[in-house]
Amino acid sequence: MQKVTRLFILDCLEVKFELPSNESLTVFLNHFKSKYVEREKEESESHYQERIKKSHLKRVAQAQRVGEYIDERFKNKHTKALYAVVGDFNDTPESPWVAPLLNSPRLTNILAKFRAPNDCWTYYWKSKNRVSQIDYILTSRALTKHIKNLTDNDPTKLPHIERRGLAYRKLNSSGLILPKQTNLIHFDEDPVTPKPNNTTPKEKIDFRFTRYTEVMQNWRSHISDHCPVKVWF
Repeated sequence: MQKVTRLFILDCLEVKFELPSNESLTVFLNHFKSKYVEREKEESESHYQERIKKSHLKRVAQAQRVGEYIDERFKNKHTKALYAVVGDFNDTPESPWVAPLLNSPRLTNILAKFRAPNDCWTYYWKSKNRVSQIDYILTSRALTKHIKNLTDNDPTKLPHIERRGLAYRKLNSSGLILPKQTNLIHFDEDPVTPKPNNTTPKEKIDFRFTRYTEVMQNWRSHISDHCPVKVWF
């Protein structure tokens, strides 16, 4: 029996919505290969790095295949078709391993288009006290135009990132959230990834923003370490 090697562990799910305008919106939902590789006990450096590289190659292959599928699916229709590639890509905006999608001329990173560079983060890694964007909504040219037209007429409809459900380390004796600040990164360095030219330096950002009451009452309580993103169109 021939062994089947799966490219997607969690498949790229395609969902088509019929809109009241008689248009259709197609959404491709993804969860790419995790970049986290835990070092095994007494594992050699070379073997550890090989496993890291393997996870990266899986992720870039997934990104490439989704991009190819979009090209096939909407051939000669890219200027009019409403579609979006969304999900947890498990990598930062300046990583070469998700570049096939983030750099696609067909797609727009909607958070980066409408929000400040230091306000696009969607994920909090508590043990390392850092945040980054690893969740994305990439929209087609036509869908991007819809969103822009709406936000031009109503600035309250700018893409929203809901962060009030994020936990934190703890409260101090004065009831203040710890840490006071967290580290924002745009490129996550590792032993095998070449650092791109002109990467955005990491920076400190405020972490004492409003939380939901349930989170404030129990600092271990949180909805997720990822933030939901809402986009109006």
